[in-house]
Formats: sequence, structure tokens, C-alpha cells
Amino acid sequence: MMKKIWFFLGLVSLMIFSISCGRKGPLEKPVPKIPQAVKDLEVHQQGSRLYFRWSNPTTDESGDELEVASAEIRIMEIKNQEVNKEKPKAQFLKYSKPVESLLPGKLTLGKSQADLLLNLSEAVGKGFLFAVRVKARKGHWSDFSNLVEVRPVLVPQPPINLEVEMEGNVVVLRWQAPEKMADGHTPASGLAYNVYRSKDTEFERLNDTPLVETTFQDWGTKYGVNYRYLVRALPSAKASEESEDSEVVSFTPADKVSPASPQGVQALVSAEGVVLSWLPNKEEDLAGYRVYRLKEGENQVLLTPGLLERVNYTDSAIEKDANYEYSITAVDRNNNESFPAKIKVKT
Repeated sequence: MMKKIWFFLGLVSLMIFSISCGRKGPLEKPVPKIPQAVKDLEVHQQGSRLYFRWSNPTTDESGDELEVASAEIRIMEIKNQEVNKEKPKAQFLKYSKPVESLLPGKLTLGKSQADLLLNLSEAVGKGFLFAVRVKARKGHWSDFSNLVEVRPVLVPQPPINLEVEMEGNVVVLRWQAPEKMADGHTPASGLAYNVYRSKDTEFERLNDTPLVETTFQDWGTKYGVNYRYLVRALPSAKASEESEDSEVVSFTPADKVSPASPQGVQALVSAEGVVLSWLPNKEEDLAGYRVYRLKEGENQVLLTPGLLERVNYTDSAIEKDANYEYSITAVDRNNNESFPAKIKVKT
């Protein structure tokens, strides 16, 4: 009987020991993911809107990967006091508010971009600081991003009557200046312009500095490629704030430039016929040459139905004691034909 009791007690002790070995101590709360702060917030005004762009962090403060779930933009109005250059973040944390609560307008917010439709009559002439912070999925808010100062200005209405056409081998844009500023009352004067072109989806600015003329030559196009153009107006050549987009015009450049006339045409009457020769053209898109013959009293005929790739031709179908005039033209790959180079021959 005692052996059974001792066996039972041993078995119970073994079970208790096994359970205690499997326990890893008290449960710990998971460490919340805190995203790294955004470092590249950009804000620019176009028309009556402020556009916000930034790159979301991909790791938390510990270096672990995370996914950004939401973002918040906050704002601080710059009044009479200057921004504390030594501790701007501390000042911003103390006085900033959600953007919708301070700046009149309508905010459309995404995960890495936003736009704010302003009431310009209330925003122009004031200064604001903006920053963004992001929140991780199942995590906390990050620190605020870099601070961006914005002072909204009254911008022009967009340019009108944009036209695009080929002139020679260059695409030329022309437009008309807007007569009013964005409020519809203030006359527009002293304006400047930026020209944008898109081949796929994104528009890229073509001019390095704002234009003061209402025309622009685009030398960077290719024949047969469809492009889209738009123009924005600026209050002055020193401003960066732009108007809304002009109308978008699609245009496909086409080669309408003829090659130069062949040079150095010579003719030699021989037993084989009239031997014509000329110097080669230098156009990169040259396809070949055509030779025409005009006999006195008859109509002109084309002697080369297919384009010649060489710079000589022998006309064997001639008569003795006859007057001929030969015309040689150059033709490019888009079938543009040069003015003829002519030479008269008496057999």
C-alpha cells in the first residue's frame, strides 16, 4: 500500500515539474510600432489649392518593417511672432492644430498625398507652417515631419486658347494670357508661364525658368509620338505659385520638312545615253532620289518609279538632236520631296 502511495506522489510531482518547465514567465504586452518620421514633406500652391506630397516610412524606430495606415496634417499660423528657429518643433507641437480646424477649406487626405481647397479671400496674406505625421497599422503615431512654411497668394486664372502646331521641324505652342486673377475681379498683369508636356501619364515642366512670352518652342519631340500639353500662369517671373491648368491639347508631331535640293548636278551625253550625277544629300532621314525628264513639246515623265539610293542615273531612252530638261529631287522617309534641281541637255 505504501509503495502505491509513494508512486502516486512521485507521479504528481513529475506532472507539476513538467508544467512549471513549460511556463515562460508572465505575458508581456507587444511593443507598439512607432513609424519613423516623414522627412520630405513638400507643399505647393496651384490655383486655389495646396498640394501636399511625401514619402511614407517603411520601418519603425527599431528598424522593423511596417505598413502606414493613415496620416494627419497639422497647421500652425504664423502671426506677429517669428518662428523659433532653435526649437521650431516644440513651438509647432504647442500651437499646431488639425488643418481643417484652422484653415478654411476642404481637405482631401490620402496616405502619401493630400490637397486642400482654399478660401483665398481668407488665406491670402497669412503665413502657415505645415507638418504631417503617419500612423502604423496596429501602431502609434510617428513624430512630425519636416516643417514647411506656406504663404498663399492670389494667382491668375489659367491661360486660354492654347494652340499647338508644327513649324518646320519644331513644335510651337501659343496661348492667350488670362485677363483676371483667380478671384475674378483683380486684373492680371506682369504674368509668367510654365509649359508642361506628358507622353504617358505624368506632366513634366519643359522650361527651366518662367516664360514672360505667350509662346514656346518644344525641340524635344519625336515624329509619330502623341504628346499632351498644358500651360499654367504665375503672378510674376519670380513666383512659384501657379494657376490651375489650361486646357490640355494633344498633338502628334509629323515630319513636313522637305529635304534640300540635290546639289552639283551634272550631265554627260555618251553612247549609253545621258548620264546624270549629283552630290549626296546629308539628311539623316533621306530615303532616296527621283529623276524626271521633260522633252521639248511633251509632258514631264518620271523615270524612276522606285526611289534611287545611288547618286547617278543613265537615261538610255533618248533621241538624237533633241532637247531635254532633267529634274532630280530628294525624298525623305515621310515622302517629303525637295524642290527639283534642274539641268538642260541637248543630245
